[in-house]
Amino acid sequence: MKEIDIKYNLREEEVFSGLYIIQKYFAYKKKKIQTIILAIISIGFIFIKIPNDVNIFLFYLGFLSIFLIWYTMHTKIKRISKGISMVEDEFFISVEKIGIGIGEGKYKKILSYSDKNLFIFLDIEKFVISNNKEEIFIIPKRCISKLQEEDLKNIFNNKIKDRFIKF
Repeated sequence: MKEIDIKYNLREEEVFSGLYIIQKYFAYKKKKIQTIILAIISIGFIFIKIPNDVNIFLFYLGFLSIFLIWYTMHTKIKRISKGISMVEDEFFISVEKIGIGIGEGKYKKILSYSDKNLFIFLDIEKFVISNNKEEIFIIPKRCISKLQEEDLKNIFNNKIKDRFIKF
């Protein structure tokens, strides 16, 4: 296997959709469960036999909480993507035999293929690499050739199999 070196920069919409993919995979189930529980509790306040202002207030408070769960996720992703896209430096990733190298020189970090926390997501525009829910690296397809794209797909399919997820 030959090493693939990729130098690139990021656009705000690429970062936003990459972070959205991570949230969808890792956090959506939890947020859906929270939403369902809050909706059931909120609706339950309407059916309490003693209608009063407190029940109505709690009903609206529950639905406000649901709105805030989803709104804060969206605004957090938007804020982070705007900040990252403002970085004018180029990012460097090398796909190697033992793992994925992030950065260059003495600051280089290797993400091992054997790490069970390493997930790679593929969509129409990019590869999204996550070795935990906090560290995310995005490789836009616009910055690689079709041959490199196919090589990356083959490497990731062979090295991490079920943690290479296509969206």
